[in-house]
Amino acid sequence: MEFLEYSSTMLSSCPAAPRPLLLLLLKLFGSLPFNPKVLEPAPVPVPSSLVMLISSLNVKPNNFLAGKKSQISSTPPMRFRYAMVCSSNQNRSMEAHALLKRQGLDVASYGTGSHVKLPGPSLREPNVYDFGTPYKQMFDELRRKDPELYKRNGILQMIKRNLSVKLAPQRWQDNAGDGVFDVVMTFEEKVFDSVLEDLNNREQSLTKTILVMNLEVKDNHEEAAIGGRLALELCQEIEGNETWEDTIDDIVAGFEKQHRRKLVYSISFY
Repeated sequence: MEFLEYSSTMLSSCPAAPRPLLLLLLKLFGSLPFNPKVLEPAPVPVPSSLVMLISSLNVKPNNFLAGKKSQISSTPPMRFRYAMVCSSNQNRSMEAHALLKRQGLDVASYGTGSHVKLPGPSLREPNVYDFGTPYKQMFDELRRKDPELYKRNGILQMIKRNLSVKLAPQRWQDNAGDGVFDVVMTFEEKVFDSVLEDLNNREQSLTKTILVMNLEVKDNHEEAAIGGRLALELCQEIEGNETWEDTIDDIVAGFEKQHRRKLVYSISFY
């Protein structure tokens, strides 16, 4: 009895290796019903360091641990982080964001206004939202207000595109927690000035350079589509170089000559 009491007490704390032997002894002494499954070795936990390694390699853990052929992504890492910026993070910046994201570039988008503004029944009656309001909420509200109007002027289609890209509009001045960017693309002179002013007012403790460019694009659906394609082409040209510092003058000159559009750029710091 002393053996059985001692064995039962130690069962839960015994190492994995002697556990089957102890269970067999308990069976022989009649203390436990025999179950062959309890003699199977305990599963070995996967170390957290291995899980992190698998995640960093973009490998499916089950296939990796089962010894199957690893499925590692062949997509090369992006050199630069891009930010597309307009006033309300609705039309121009989101058109460019969607295109760059589709092509695999590391991109985010923002607005610089105090509020998000969308066209309403008249110029004096815009729809005004706070940054961070989900696109889905805007879509549902406008469709409920006047579905014919907002379908006819393309607002519902635009917001539907936006909610497939991200959750809600974001404000550039509140993006300190999003990390640093290498290239910022704006689509209006006043937005360009707002981004530079904000960067100049930041602490700039990293001494990291950031390229801020402005491509003037009218705020309508047709021009936004053209501007988005031009922004994608320009960013792909930048992405094709090891650094933009040594090549930006040639890139800008070539872009302006080909498309007959003026580019303005400035270099700032984080």
